[in-house]
Amino acid sequence: MIGIAFCIEHEREARLVYDILSRYFDVFSVCCKICSIEKESLDIRKTVESEFEAACNPIGQALLLNDDRTDLNIMLGLKTGYDILFAKYSEAPSITLPLLELPSTGDSEFFLFSRKNCI
Repeated sequence: MIGIAFCIEHEREARLVYDILSRYFDVFSVCCKICSIEKESLDIRKTVESEFEAACNPIGQALLLNDDRTDLNIMLGLKTGYDILFAKYSEAPSITLPLLELPSTGDSEFFLFSRKNCI
């Protein structure tokens, strides 16, 4: 079984990876906003003006994938620091699937690294 821990900003890429891997493996995915813990309750500044903004929860992601008994976890777009926390609490080995943002795209299109894209 494979787990995918992804940042909400990369939901589209996570869906693509899920669709590909689920052809061959059992795959579980979990978004960074799991448990919907309010940022203000943790004394974290909100990034958008809204009534409610959930904080990222990399430890919660790891614990849920531990419950699913994954054999390998893929981190997709987790921020620096969150990836470290996820890897620390994950019982399965964890790898990062790098993403590349192309500066020429104005609408935040992201592409998975490939040999062709790597410099």
